[in-house]
Amino acid sequence: EPWLWARYLPAADLVLHAGLQGVGKSDSIMDVVGCVWELSRDAAGCRKIQTALDDAQSEQEREALASELRGQVAKAACCPNANFVLQRCLTTLSPDRTQFVFEELRPRAVFIAKNKYGCRVIQRLIETGDEWQVQELFSVFKEHFYELASHAYGKFVMQSAFDNAGVRELTESLAVEFCSRAVQAANCTHANYVLQRAIQVADGDCVRRLGEELLPFAPALAKGKFGCRVIQRLLDRCELKQADEFCDAVLGSFFELATHPYGMFVVQ
Repeated sequence: EPWLWARYLPAADLVLHAGLQGVGKSDSIMDVVGCVWELSRDAAGCRKIQTALDDAQSEQEREALASELRGQVAKAACCPNANFVLQRCLTTLSPDRTQFVFEELRPRAVFIAKNKYGCRVIQRLIETGDEWQVQELFSVFKEHFYELASHAYGKFVMQSAFDNAGVRELTESLAVEFCSRAVQAANCTHANYVLQRAIQVADGDCVRRLGEELLPFAPALAKGKFGCRVIQRLLDRCELKQADEFCDAVLGSFFELATHPYGMFVVQ
């Protein structure tokens, strides 16, 4: 199999080798070979690279283009333009061919997850990576769980983590992390969205534990801009007995909540 050795050629030679082996090449690919990183940082250039990745007729051609980003992945992830190219590489190539992306992002995963552009790249990596790659990312994120969940951009990464059904046991372990900080998260501008997602996907036991943490504060949370949403999600998921307990707690402030701009949604 020639590609076992050909993939170690420089990017331009790799595409040339593809041509010699009879693999077709589009003009859009030949126009960008050798200058992928330079073009990726430009608004017009990054669109040209994405078009080339879409037009490529084989994985080898796409890999040749993506390989030009080696050593620049962390910079590309945080670049307003190059992040789109990196995302396209992740969605058009198989995980084994983008292993270098994972290896370069992993040491700075937390920092990149809190970046306005980098968070998108981490999301794509969670969605497209092999299970073992996602597991390694989760092990890093678990140590910085609330830091990410309460961050303006990190919250999107944590929401993606809960959406990843392929590693359900890991999402369950992340949901448990919320139990000790449920009230704090329910009142947080950003973390409340992650908490809502956790309630939606967690198993019954975890939902029950979250409910136990939130129950004593139910009336106050119900009047909060963010807390009211969490209580609504919890009422949708918790068992009937626990739902009755929440109703009893809320009914003590029924008229106050019914006329409150946020509490009225919980009463309904």
